[in-house]
Amino acid sequence: MSETYEESGRSGFEDHCCSEIPLKDNELCRTLLQHTKDSVVLYDIQSNRLTPLNEAAYHSVGYTKKEFEELEIDDVLVLRKQEEIPHYIEEISRGKVMAFPVLSRTKSGEIRRFHTTFLPVSSEKKNYILSINRDISERARIERELEKSRRKYSLLFQNINVGIMICEALYDRNGAIDDFVIQDANPCFATIVRSSVGKVIGQRASSVFEYWGIIKSYSGVISEVLKTRQPQCLELTTDRDFLVSVIPISDNFFAGTAMDITAQKQAEKVLERDKETLKKIVSEKTKELMKACMQLENSRRLSDIG
Repeated sequence: MSETYEESGRSGFEDHCCSEIPLKDNELCRTLLQHTKDSVVLYDIQSNRLTPLNEAAYHSVGYTKKEFEELEIDDVLVLRKQEEIPHYIEEISRGKVMAFPVLSRTKSGEIRRFHTTFLPVSSEKKNYILSINRDISERARIERELEKSRRKYSLLFQNINVGIMICEALYDRNGAIDDFVIQDANPCFATIVRSSVGKVIGQRASSVFEYWGIIKSYSGVISEVLKTRQPQCLELTTDRDFLVSVIPISDNFFAGTAMDITAQKQAEKVLERDKETLKKIVSEKTKELMKACMQLENSRRLSDIG
């Protein structure tokens, strides 16, 4: 590596690239290289050596500048098949610009993910490959976590024993909710309305619910939920009983959940009936007992007189 590079922090290639452009643009080029968060690396095809063009080039993989300059491309780039490296080099050398995610091995052995753009460049009759590398490891980790959460909640959405629908409110000329479109629904909801998921999505609620008149009577509750951004819970009775929640999502969107509590309500009615029956029995038995006690007391008094 040249003495100029060691002292100034610039490569001979960088000086050559900037030597034929105006001084103002020359300095701009160097400023961009040093301040970009992306690592910029120059790969010498003939020597198989790597030259860092900014600090991010070696900091991103945990090396010092001197250590990085001693590396070869195989030391950093991780591919599923090593024979892919010559193939990519040949393609880029022919003038093809390529961009794709790559895995890089850090000094500590950690594998980090970068989105890399490879460009063919030449200087002093030599061919190079310039790579601009953006570390997307954290983004990739977040995306994996989001995908994991998506799968988990999708599984819950599809299998939970509660009907769920995502709806967009439709308003009349007076600004009152007149109907709503079902944008998404789970199988349990489709079962509640005696249909299938494919047949209810995209449909107006008025054409889906058998008891639309009853449902529409609660449009004021939906309006209040969307206005206050506060969920509400209520009981709704059609030919069955449901515990319903209305949950705000955005200005015109809300989620509705419905749990069939018909069996619970019937059990409560049976329990209430049994309680009334028990109260009646206790009352009757109490009266009989009191009557028996009075008769016993009267018999005792007659015995005392005799």
